[in-house]
Parts: sequence; C-alpha cells; structure tokens
Amino acid sequence: MNIQDTAKIHWCYFTDYHKYCDSLTMNTGACYGLVFNETKPEIYEHPSDFSGCVYIGKSTGYYFDKQSGSKAKKRSYVHKRMTTHIGALVNSRKKDTSHEKIIEHYGEGEDVINGTLTGKPCWLGLIIPRPDFETHNQYITWAHMAERSEIYSYTRNFNKPPIGNLDSVSREPDMNTFSNKFKKETMNLMEHLI
Repeated sequence: MNIQDTAKIHWCYFTDYHKYCDSLTMNTGACYGLVFNETKPEIYEHPSDFSGCVYIGKSTGYYFDKQSGSKAKKRSYVHKRMTTHIGALVNSRKKDTSHEKIIEHYGEGEDVINGTLTGKPCWLGLIIPRPDFETHNQYITWAHMAERSEIYSYTRNFNKPPIGNLDSVSREPDMNTFSNKFKKETMNLMEHLI
C-alpha cells in the first residue's frame, strides 16, 4: 500500500469502537484490523505488524439505522461491522467460522476483549484513506486494495494469514470432484502407457 494513500491509522480499544467509527469513517470508510497486544499500537503501526492481529477487513459507506419510532440515525458501515464482531466475540451473538477461530485461540467475553484475563486487550486499528478522493467508488477501490495489502503484509511477516481471515487460507483440494478424479485416472492411465 502506498503510504500516501493513507491519511492516518487510528487505534482505540475495540470496545470503544462506537466512539470513533461514525466520526472517522462515515464518508470514507476504512480498512480495519483487530489486534490483541499488551500496549496500544502507535499511529504509524499497521495491524499487519502484530502477530496478535486476528482479523483484517474493510467497509465503506453508510446507512440509516432505525431508532425509536420513525427516527433514523446515520451510521457508517464500519460501525455496523464492529457491532457484528463485538456481538459475536463478547455477547455470544451470531458467530461465523472466523469468530469461532478467534474464540478458540483467545477466548470469549468482555474480560477477554478488554484484556482483564489475558493482559492483551483487543485494539481496533482504523486505517483511514486520504480524504481527497472524488467519488465513493475511489474509496471502495482503496478499501479493497488496503485490505488485501494488509493481509498480504501479515502473511509475509508471519507466514500465515490472520486466524479470522479464512478466505485467505488455502484449502486442500477435494479429491472426490469430477475434475480431480478425472486427473487421477488420466495420470494412472499415462503411467501404464509409459
């Protein structure tokens, strides 16, 4: 990622996400990382710099969140993503496999996320793009690039993707598919002909 494409990296306790997501990412979106670390990372440190980075994601845009009655509040999609993550990791709400992998490694609940049990609180790193892009599509494209760059950097640094980024894990091929069976039969036939 070109450093000039990033305005700053904002770090906060993951449990404080609601104080920052809307104000920092409403119009721009962000690439974000969840990092378990003893101390708060510095503004120049990327999530991919830490072995305790468990998830890297991205989100852009905003929506209107229904409040009471007919009122609605403008919210960033980054805020919505953090609400989903914290719900799964702290409050046992709907989990997906990536959340389960993080829980297997670090545990579950507020005392895990705030570091009381482990001494390593979970930090949220918000990588904010430059504010001078002209269209929302530029922010979307930037967010995809930043997410992939961070996952690549983490994988380069630690020889594996973050434990929650399951889309970055290579899977063993299913040997029962037609294609793999056909290849195996063809290879066996070729060996007999040679």
